Amino acid sequence: MNSTTMPPIVRAAQSSTLLDAALAYADLGMSLIPLTGKRPALTSWTQYQKQSASPEDIHRWGRAGLLQNIGIVCGPVSDNLVVLDLDGAAGYPAFAATFPHLAQTYTIATGGGVGKHVYFRVDGLTASVRAMATPIGNLELCGQGRQVVASPSSHPETGKPYQVEKALDILHITDLEELAAWIETFKPRQSAAEWHPPPSFRFPAGDASLNPRVIDAIAQTLVGQGFTQRGDWLHGSCIHPEHHQNGDRNPSFGFNLKSAYG
Repeated sequence: MNSTTMPPIVRAAQSSTLLDAALAYADLGMSLIPLTGKRPALTSWTQYQKQSASPEDIHRWGRAGLLQNIGIVCGPVSDNLVVLDLDGAAGYPAFAATFPHLAQTYTIATGGGVGKHVYFRVDGLTASVRAMATPIGNLELCGQGRQVVASPSSHPETGKPYQVEKALDILHITDLEELAAWIETFKPRQSAAEWHPPPSFRFPAGDASLNPRVIDAIAQTLVGQGFTQRGDWLHGSCIHPEHHQNGDRNPSFGFNLKSAYG
């Protein structure tokens, strides 16, 4: 395959300089950001999740020395681009064996030596999903709000370039729901330990109207969500973190097994 018959995305990836590659990607309708290693070199890149950088922006980044690497922004801003990021020697073979039809698309070998970036364009966007430290490596489906390192960038640890592995055009499909569901199966399942009341558990008498079965049901539910028991209390992450207005970094919640106070 010569340069005149290569898909435009492949020609962009094989540009001789990062500036040329960035301009070529932008010409293909992709939103870009400059990277330092794998991280955005901009204080904020939110605007480029909604609107693509202009050629003037890209040249300005080049003059400022910000184009150490290139990041392609996924999602609607890049024409519904979704990238499967596989980090681990077994990840890509497992993916390709499970979804051989999806493997026939533009694919990048990352500079880390064992990773792959598999590109798609979809009619219906799938939410980003990831499963980390699985038996076959890290699996991430990058959609809106995510970015991936693009060729010919260099890996920050090995110094090796991101290179085209499959010189194909980007596969355009309806959706990636099956792929997202496959990744979900690799997430660890938290098993709920059987809950038992503490030895000193006593329900209030007299005029109290607490229903022991209700308290027991609440306790079992919280234990199933990962709560741990300390004396008469169950402790865990807040079940409604969105209600916290005071800036707590790790909002927590406690439930008293005697009073049912939360």
